[in-house]
Amino acid sequence: MQLSDLIKIYPNVASPDWCAEVVELSTAHQFDHYKTDGYEFYQLSASQTPSFKPYASQFLDAFCDIAEEYFTELDLLPMINHTGFNLTEDVRVKKYKANSDMGFKEHVDVVDMDSASRYLTGILYLNDNDGDTVFRDLSVRPTVGTMVIFPPMWMFPHIAKTPTNANKYIMMSSLRY
Repeated sequence: MQLSDLIKIYPNVASPDWCAEVVELSTAHQFDHYKTDGYEFYQLSASQTPSFKPYASQFLDAFCDIAEEYFTELDLLPMINHTGFNLTEDVRVKKYKANSDMGFKEHVDVVDMDSASRYLTGILYLNDNDGDTVFRDLSVRPTVGTMVIFPPMWMFPHIAKTPTNANKYIMMSSLRY
């Protein structure tokens, strides 16, 4: 098995209509702006925003179903000792503006003690755009309703490229130990 085998793409996890509803709802809310030398994006906590809570819950249900499929495909489910997935991490909606400096330079999703309990990250693309998620051996084009799942550790650095043809909207979270 190669490390790239642990990065999986699942199409049609959410319907285009459902994704469009989330994007439309996003336009009516204030996002927090995050900017450092390594990244720039807008983010909203879907888990903490009342009008987004039903969508966050549906995302988590889909993420858990796909995670179980992921671990089964990899024949790892027996090694994951859990009674259901512990989802202590907020579901977030991120927006990257097209033709801007927004994006995320190469990074991993476990960077400190707070994030060290993450063991699987899921990104759901809410719209079609050309702001690829680029891993060392794989580039994932954002396609509406598609989810990419991968371990968040140091072996899986990735980049969120700046979209040029449309704003990029994603919904994401991580499973934790």
